[in-house]
Amino acid sequence: MAKETSFCHVFLSFRGETRNKFTCFLYEALRAQGFVVFMDKTDICVGDEVDLRIKEGIRNSMSAIIIFSQNYAYSTWCLDELVLILEHRKNSKYFIIPILYEVEIRDIKYQLGNYGLALEKHRERHSDKVEKWREALVEVGKILGDHVEGLQSTFIQNTVKMLQEKLAVKYPECCLPTPKLMAPFGSVVDNSCQEMCCPEKCSPERCPPKNCSPEKCSPDQCCPEKCPPDQCCPEKCPPWPEKCSPEPKNAFMKTIVSKSVQKKKHLLKSINKLLK
Repeated sequence: MAKETSFCHVFLSFRGETRNKFTCFLYEALRAQGFVVFMDKTDICVGDEVDLRIKEGIRNSMSAIIIFSQNYAYSTWCLDELVLILEHRKNSKYFIIPILYEVEIRDIKYQLGNYGLALEKHRERHSDKVEKWREALVEVGKILGDHVEGLQSTFIQNTVKMLQEKLAVKYPECCLPTPKLMAPFGSVVDNSCQEMCCPEKCSPERCPPKNCSPEKCSPDQCCPEKCPPDQCCPEKCPPWPEKCSPEPKNAFMKTIVSKSVQKKKHLLKSINKLLK
């Protein structure tokens, strides 16, 4: 069954060679932050008209991230996407974030290396489109792009942050996802930390203080004095379970006072007996 066409924050344009090396990780990082992302083979179902779904995905997106790689221009599909994205960019709010994956911006802008070879190859079967593709490469080559360098996880986190900031500037009237804590590449963040922990009472192993948000403590996790340190939030405690008295300190003091009174009564009885 085909998916219904819907709005998305960002459209991902890429060649398959980067799918499992980079693009899938970027896709998951964006989704983890609450962004609606269009990615082929993820948002295209059996029975869909592929060309139509791609066009709808671009038209209904607020931005595009284009991952340029060595063989990007060998795909006529990618080049058609690029043309559509640039046409949609004529909308003043729409923006593009180019990412350079093992390729130089000059290769794209001036069609050097594989980009030049790819266009020459396409002339044999797509002579009517080659000039439009070349113009699109020149145009996108003028947009400042980022090289994938250093630690890939850090680069992806920075890209997600950049998208968040650009969307906030371009679409101030829209309600955008609230930034969340991002896990290091290849690890998992226990999101329950953000919902259940207070900084002063977090368990370092389970929930580092930097992951905690005091205003988001879960009421059903708290019980001062007797609850595990990683689940306490004194100011927001639920009805007290049996193991936690409503006023642990007061109850303890009452017990001491009660025993003290009993001892005094016993002492008075003993004194009275002696006096008789």
